[in-house]
Order: sequence, then C-alpha cells, then structure tokens
Amino acid sequence: MKHYFFSILALFFAFGCAQIQSPQITQTEPKCPAPLAKIHIESIKAGQNDLNIAPDQIKKLLDENLKDNCFVLEDSDDGYIGNISYSTSLKSSSEEKIASSKQQSQATSEVKISLKKGGITRTFSGKSNIELSGKKILSIGSNANITPEIKNESISKALKAAYESAIKSFEQ
Repeated sequence: MKHYFFSILALFFAFGCAQIQSPQITQTEPKCPAPLAKIHIESIKAGQNDLNIAPDQIKKLLDENLKDNCFVLEDSDDGYIGNISYSTSLKSSSEEKIASSKQQSQATSEVKISLKKGGITRTFSGKSNIELSGKKILSIGSNANITPEIKNESISKALKAAYESAIKSFEQ
C-alpha cells in the first residue's frame, strides 16, 4: 500500500513537472495602418523644470511613442511644424512631531505639443501628477522621495497624454 501511494504521488509529480509551456510570443502591430501626418520638430523647450528633464529625454520619449506609426518625423517643412514645450514641478512638505514624522512629495509634469501648418495651429496638452506619502515612527518607516524612475514616469505619462490627444484629433 505504501509503494502504491508513492507511485501515484510520483506519477502526479512527473506529469505536473513534465508539462512544457510554450513561450507566448506577441507581436504588436502598429496602432495606425498609415501615418496621420508628417511632422518636423522645430523646437523642444523647457519652462519651469524642477525635475531636471533634458530636451533629449523628451525627444527619446517622443521617438518611443512614434513607433505606433501614427505620425512620421521628417526634416522637410512639407508637413506640420512641431514645437514641444514642457514644464515640471516638485513640491515637498513634511510634518514632524515628537516621535513621528510625515512627508509628502508631488511631481507634476505638463507637456504641450503645437502643430502648425499654414495659418492653423493645433495644440495638444497632457499632464501627469504623482504623489508620494511616507510616515516614520521613531525613525522607522518610509520616506516620500522622488526617484529618477518617478521623474521619468511623470514626464512620460504627460507626453503620452498629449500624443494620444493629437492622435484622436487627427483621426476625426
């Protein structure tokens, strides 16, 4: 009886471990079958920039968004002339008591994409706001520090929102 039980257990174990799962390969298709517009980026300018986001980082994020084939960048002035402006802000506050402290940080990013062709200018904007809270009791707990990853996420979400707004406008 004991051997019978171990045989069944070994059989279940062998069949459970022997299942080979095939890797899931997903191929993303472009969001747009054909480009909606051709754009020449004339400038990328920062306003208030508390998060220290470089214009090169905005260009890199834009290139990532352009992989969906909805807009095409080109050096000629045949299409739309694009200007991107952005601003970021960082606000922090803390409250300290005898045995505890509370800290809050807020990273805000706003991106505006202006596309001009002829006498018509189309402006699209996106905004992102990330809030962190931390609490310590007797110096044990968490801080509300804005990390480089959070800064990147904030500006990325704001640019994505402005970009998606532009796509919706051109699709109509």
